[in-house]
Amino acid sequence: MKNLIEQLRRRALFQWALAYLGGAWLLLQIVDTIAEPWGLSDGIERGIQISLVLGFLLTVVLSWYHGERGQQRVTGTELLLVTLLLGAAGILVPRAMSPRGSDAAAAATTALEPRSIAVLPFADLSASEDQAYFGEGMAEEILSGLSRIPGLRVSARTSAFLLRNDDIATVGARLGVSTVLEGSVRREGDLVRISVQLIDVATESYLWSGEYDRRGGAVLAIQDEIAQEVARALEFELGVGGDGVLLANTANPIAYDLYLRGRYEWNQRTPEAFRRALGFFEDALAADPNYAVAYSGLADTYVLLFEYQRIPLEEAIPAATAAARRALSLEAGLGEARTSMGEILAAQREWAAAEVEYEQALDLSPGYATGHHWYGYFLSHLGRHEEAIAHLRMGKDLDPLSAVIRRDLAAALFHARDFEGALTEAAECERLALQPPWCAGMAAIRLRALEAVGRHIEAERQAVEMRDGSAILQVDALMDLPRIWAGMGRLAEARSQLAVERERAGDRLPGGSSPAFHVWIAEVLVALGDHEAAYAELDLAMDLGFAIGPVLLRGWPPFDPLRGTDRFEAILERMRYP
Repeated sequence: MKNLIEQLRRRALFQWALAYLGGAWLLLQIVDTIAEPWGLSDGIERGIQISLVLGFLLTVVLSWYHGERGQQRVTGTELLLVTLLLGAAGILVPRAMSPRGSDAAAAATTALEPRSIAVLPFADLSASEDQAYFGEGMAEEILSGLSRIPGLRVSARTSAFLLRNDDIATVGARLGVSTVLEGSVRREGDLVRISVQLIDVATESYLWSGEYDRRGGAVLAIQDEIAQEVARALEFELGVGGDGVLLANTANPIAYDLYLRGRYEWNQRTPEAFRRALGFFEDALAADPNYAVAYSGLADTYVLLFEYQRIPLEEAIPAATAAARRALSLEAGLGEARTSMGEILAAQREWAAAEVEYEQALDLSPGYATGHHWYGYFLSHLGRHEEAIAHLRMGKDLDPLSAVIRRDLAAALFHARDFEGALTEAAECERLALQPPWCAGMAAIRLRALEAVGRHIEAERQAVEMRDGSAILQVDALMDLPRIWAGMGRLAEARSQLAVERERAGDRLPGGSSPAFHVWIAEVLVALGDHEAAYAELDLAMDLGFAIGPVLLRGWPPFDPLRGTDRFEAILERMRYP
């Protein structure tokens, strides 16, 4: 032992080890500081950490053999140890730097499809900086038109617009597209100047560019010109193309401007923005009563105001139906309006007729992410899990940064009893920090999945954290703690909390009620064992028109204790499922 300690002292092994550890610690602090501003991935950080560990072992080997003055020979043992350490580095470092777990989902979109494009919102270069809605609207119109070209995959609006401030390489990697269309808008009085560039992601070189100066109503033809120019450029470069790719437009510049403002508000996806969108669409139609896409926007707004529990069924459905029918009478090939009609019919439990509309919509607009999203969720309501998940995944592929599509995919997985899959989607939504309101909405699925796999304490902790971190909870989230506590056997606390939250939620709903509100209460009552009271709440939900809602009633796991009973089967009959 004394001899070993003496050799360690003579070879200065401790000094070498301490010096290395001090340097490694300093390097890790530097890496941690620059990781976010430089955009270093988790894989790169893991690779650096593993390299430092292996480097420490290499330092120990070299100091043992060369720390003593005059010991400069290289032995066979030393060569073997160094070779083994370098071999371990060659295996472990690349593995650490490659995507794992949740990183794999993000990496899945990095393969660049050869026939694909993302359209970024046009930058507002106007002196007044008040034309963001116009730049977004122009880009969205072009995007909608390009999505009609057969064989061309067009990244959906949500994902493309979220990456507006990223460089071209990042946009291509995140969305898996090979080309990107970007542009700018400068509006001064009646004059509009639009510059557009079609860029190859791999080389970051221009495939085509154009500049347009227009006045007044002549602006309305610009998106047609741009889309046709892009189609020709893509046809030349990628072998795809098509004529007549854009939606029907209007000859009225005032109507067009109001429509763009309406879509800008609609895409905010909040109840207040929907109300503003209604006003803009109605004003656009007052300016041009034959503007088909404005009727489609009106129908979409009424549909979601009902689904967001802001207006009752008897107000939403007639207005949405009239708008969608008018849009289709003006433009029968409007896939977006067919999708709206499918959602309207589903909300009335007209399942067979709704499916016809969804299928026609996707025939007309196969690249419409919302079409796949709404059709997939519709199929999940019918219990057709495999088809539902397939369409929702198509929507997710088209719009990988859409939190609302990911949320409904997680709900479909939960409905199909793939609880771990639902938890994975929830974790990925939060990891990507997508649209906070919708990642918060994902909590409804995540908490139920945790309960389903018996992780009640974790579900309770997350529900409490969500309450502490939110000034105003969504109405459904008010029922989380009572439901979780009931599942944990804390029945008295659950009953007391349910009474409090029921009153709070009712105060925040128009008329104090909604179809989904009673379904959420029924979930808590089932967990409490109050089945008769749960049946009464579900009947109330049926009376108020529950159909396409946040709970997929047919096979929803929290209602398993009711399944097979006469009362529950009678409720399902009221849904008129095929």
